[in-house]
Amino acid sequence: ATSISQMLNNIGTAVSFLIAELMVPETEQDGNMNTTCASQDNNSNHSLTAVEVSSMRENVNDYLVMLTGPAAAIFLCSLVYFPSKPPLPPSKSSTHQRLDFIAGLKEMVKSPAAWI
Repeated sequence: ATSISQMLNNIGTAVSFLIAELMVPETEQDGNMNTTCASQDNNSNHSLTAVEVSSMRENVNDYLVMLTGPAAAIFLCSLVYFPSKPPLPPSKSSTHQRLDFIAGLKEMVKSPAAWI
């Protein structure tokens, strides 16, 4: 189950990058595609019009909402389903009474066998 969730995490990241390419197009400046926001050449003009900025902002907002939707749905499903405890104990040791952490720490410090 852990390996499946780790693989799905990586696949989800890859899909989000692919969707970003489709939803947020590159801007054109004088017939050339802007591939970077910062340029090494200080003489180049990479200014965007207000319409282009508004369109880009709307595309990015739609992209973020699309990524948030499935995550919020899965989160809500896990809140509704999540049980307070498993139906069966996961191990035999989980059925035993536990010591308080501080009391156990004091007992361990006093025990010579724990220091060896």
